[in-house]
Formats: sequence, C-alpha cells, structure tokens
Amino acid sequence: MENTFGGGFTFGTPNFDPMGVGSDSVYLMSFVVDISGSIRPYEQYMTEMLQGIFEEYAKSSHADEMFAQKIDFSTDVNVKNGFQPLSALTTNDFVIQSDGGYTALYAASLKGFENILDYRTQLINSGIGRVKMMVIIITDGDDNVSQQDANKVKQLLENLRVDESVNNCMDIVMIGLGSSGDFEAARQKMGLNPSSLKTFGVTAKEIKVDSKNFISQSISKSKSKGNAVTF
Repeated sequence: MENTFGGGFTFGTPNFDPMGVGSDSVYLMSFVVDISGSIRPYEQYMTEMLQGIFEEYAKSSHADEMFAQKIDFSTDVNVKNGFQPLSALTTNDFVIQSDGGYTALYAASLKGFENILDYRTQLINSGIGRVKMMVIIITDGDDNVSQQDANKVKQLLENLRVDESVNNCMDIVMIGLGSSGDFEAARQKMGLNPSSLKTFGVTAKEIKVDSKNFISQSISKSKSKGNAVTF
C-alpha cells in the first residue's frame, strides 16, 4: 500500500504466507507502539503491559490460530514484523525502548489498520473462512509528525462501522499515557469510540476481558446482525 505520511517507513519480517495457514479460523493482532522521546518514563509499564497481553493470548486455547504484527513508531514508522504466528514470537519482541524521536501516531495507526485489513483479505482469498481482528495502540497521543493522517484514520473507521463483514469481528484498544488532554484529543481526532480508550495502569487481563469481539464472543455470534460495534 502507498505510504501516506511524512516520516520514514521500514518493514522487517514479512507476513506469514496465507497459503500456509492450516486453520479455518484466524485471530489477528496488530500492536501499534509509541517509542518516541516522551514515552521514556513509561518504558517499563509498556513492556510489562505488552508482554502481559502476549502471554495472556499465548496461553489461550486459540493460540495456534493467532498471528501478530508489531509496529513501532516515533518520527518514523517501523513495521518490526508482519503477521507471524504467535508461537514464532517471544516476550523479547515486546521490550520497549524509546528512541528519542517525535511522534507519528496517526501515520502508524493508519498503517496498523491498513495492514490488518489487507492481511485479512489475503487470508479470506486463500480460503480462510473466519478472521477476527484486534488493534492495540499505546501512546501518549501527542502527534507532531503526521497530523494530516488523523482524518484518514477517522474515515477508515467510519467505513468499517457500516461494513457488516468487519464491524463485529474487530476490537480496538487505545492505551493512553501521560497527559489525558493529549491522548483524549488524539482519540477524538481518529474517531475512536470512548470505550476504546484505556489509561495508565490498565492490566493485560482487563484488556483481554474487554475485547469481546476479538475472542470472548463465539464466531457465530460475531457474524450475526445487530451486535454492538465496539469501536
């Protein structure tokens, strides 16, 4: 896909070959992680939070059907790894260290959504019957690089809300750090539901419990009409 932001863009490990997925159901997780200079005071919390989420899902009965992508961002947006089986990752992949840069939050969030939707399409085209998605964004919300991309994220989410093939199969979690004014403003600019926003101190277990469209609901229920759109 076209890169529509001003900062640099890098891509690490590519996506797992969709034709090699040996399951009819797949759960995709996209981690979009702020490593700018302003998150340095929160490095330990972020590491523990992300490692905790990884461990919560790694022990799930659906772990063999889960794939995760991790995007780090500061001035640049860096896809550390494309969607890979959860079993191919370790807690070391979720150690957070600030690089001292600026904050391209909206560009990174846009890339996180685009990538997960694109890989979902690839999986469905390869014959996978059911795909559920979760995007986790962790940031202080102070974008000073890619303001132009906030409306693109908002429009993308508005389109997803009216797409019944997607809207009840996705959860979005935004974990806000630091000043509530900054991350609340970022949530509003991207058009996220207020219930998607969590704050410093939220635990991995709480994230899992609240992500009902991702894994708590049955797939048959998530595909039925009339369920609440959570994002």
